[in-house]
Amino acid sequence: PNNPQDIPLIITSPAECQQAYEEQQYFNVFKANRSERLEWQLIGRLPEGLMLSSGGALQGRPQSTGDYIFAVWVFDQKGKSDKKTFYLKVLQPTPSYIKYGNESSR
Repeated sequence: PNNPQDIPLIITSPAECQQAYEEQQYFNVFKANRSERLEWQLIGRLPEGLMLSSGGALQGRPQSTGDYIFAVWVFDQKGKSDKKTFYLKVLQPTPSYIKYGNESSR
């Protein structure tokens, strides 16, 4: 039978991250095809306010809107690794309420 250590390590998370909103709490966990303890590292820059933990969690409150491209590297205990480029869009938050009576009449 196949030894799990012989299986290549592959990042399985989609390249397009779940979109984030400026100043709003964000949480996204990167995943790979293997479940043992993995080490995750960032290559490039994240929006200010977001951090990548060594466990693969991308979290925080992004401070500015825009489109961000960065890469993530994952390593297993035996030295196998994989790298993938990700895209993250940070949007202006939409108000969760509707203002009544503030529209100017035309």
